[in-house]
Amino acid sequence: MKHLLPIVAILAIIPLSCSKEEASSEYPAGDGEIPYVYPAKNGDMIPDFSHVGYHYGEEEPPVLPVTKVLVAPVGDATEYIQKAIDESAGGAVLLKSGTYNVSGTIYLNKSGVVLRGDGEGKTIITGTGKTQRSLIVVGGSSGRELDWNSSTDVAEMYVPVGRYYLDVIDASRFSKGDDVVIYRPGTDEWIHDLQMDQIPMASDGGTKQWKASEYNLCYERKVLKVEGNRIWFDNPTVMALDSRYGSGKVMKYSYAGRVSECGVEKMTLYSTTNGQPEDEAHCWTAVHMKNVEHSWVRNITSKQFGYCCVDIAGGSKNITVDGCTSLDPVSIITGSRRYAFHISGGQLCLVKNCLCDYDRHQYVTGARVCGPNVFLDSKSTHSHSDAGPHHRWATGVLYDNIVTDGNLDVQDRGNLGSGHGWTGANFVLWNCTAKAIACQNPWVAGQNWCIGCKAKKISGTKYKDRPDGLWASKDKPVTPASLYKAQKALPSHINVWEELGRI
Repeated sequence: MKHLLPIVAILAIIPLSCSKEEASSEYPAGDGEIPYVYPAKNGDMIPDFSHVGYHYGEEEPPVLPVTKVLVAPVGDATEYIQKAIDESAGGAVLLKSGTYNVSGTIYLNKSGVVLRGDGEGKTIITGTGKTQRSLIVVGGSSGRELDWNSSTDVAEMYVPVGRYYLDVIDASRFSKGDDVVIYRPGTDEWIHDLQMDQIPMASDGGTKQWKASEYNLCYERKVLKVEGNRIWFDNPTVMALDSRYGSGKVMKYSYAGRVSECGVEKMTLYSTTNGQPEDEAHCWTAVHMKNVEHSWVRNITSKQFGYCCVDIAGGSKNITVDGCTSLDPVSIITGSRRYAFHISGGQLCLVKNCLCDYDRHQYVTGARVCGPNVFLDSKSTHSHSDAGPHHRWATGVLYDNIVTDGNLDVQDRGNLGSGHGWTGANFVLWNCTAKAIACQNPWVAGQNWCIGCKAKKISGTKYKDRPDGLWASKDKPVTPASLYKAQKALPSHINVWEELGRI
């Protein structure tokens, strides 16, 4: 580890990683340089996170032309706004400055329609009433359909984290541009080796052991090219495919009910409460996204919601959340509340330039979230709990320049909740700042990196004896300042995007 190379040269040669033998060392960062570090012996490496967000982050969400203009009415505006959305043939439904009282939920469920305000603090949608609900729901209906007739088995014994291709038994049924999933089955052997079938029972008796049938993971990808029986994808693997644990498959999928090119922007979303700090009979989530792709939420402020500013839920893909703020949440300060920016089920999503105050889990993933996903250049204050993956095996997430006055944790949560267990694998914490960081490695099937972060290093908040993650340059920020931005600037990234652009 004596030689230092410019970061672009390093990343152009091979994505950053380090072996377990190197994990205990701490490396100084030079001006424009960081140490040359190699993939692990099994080939796992830090993945390329740069192809996430709206249209893979290659373009900013558009400013669509205004096609309908609304003026705040007297009384309830739920049906008024919904009718404008339902009648829209595309473009922006503009809510002029004023307060729009909404007693129900607004559904943005048509492709190409944007709900826009005149600006935060100018256009205000107020969720009235005493019902826990989402104020705005963005997305379509139905779920993903897997085409099992198209499936082919992975032909390799081990496909490492970070690779853009894999070899299969028969690639003849696939072509450039196909929408596919890389299917990684849950198996009893994997769960046993992960020790998630032996989680200590909580005192309330509510701990649930993990079941293999609930961990069949589907990573959505697009085929870039096919060479013989080798298939190249738009995004790398973020969980290894290991023949010990059933290896994996590739198959086509369809998603007839998914909508696209939707946005919520430039407004304040507000929930009425009874004035008590622990009131829970009011709007729960400001913007809930499901069954939607290539869409966005930008420049919104949420106030007094109990759960989320933005929840990116199942069926969401290629979502950008940019410049949003979560303020003044109102709820009991306990579980299942105050998750400001929550990727609860989305893939290929980018949350950037966001702020939150007095939340619990501020930048957080849910169970079985398939990456890559990225949290970038965001901050939380007055944190009641930790940022990071919350439970049950999210994979492939980058925390890049996240600043929090609470903890940032990637760990085994054991019997917390109903048996959260291992929260995440193949997470990268890059130049983050926190009160404390717990970065643990799962027993098998993944690792986690903490590089250039400023924080007190702790063994864990639940268990102190879990394997340590891979740490480098503790309390000494590394260059590049942003891993995401550096990866995006690499020639390898441009080559992938050129392939995407020709599909």
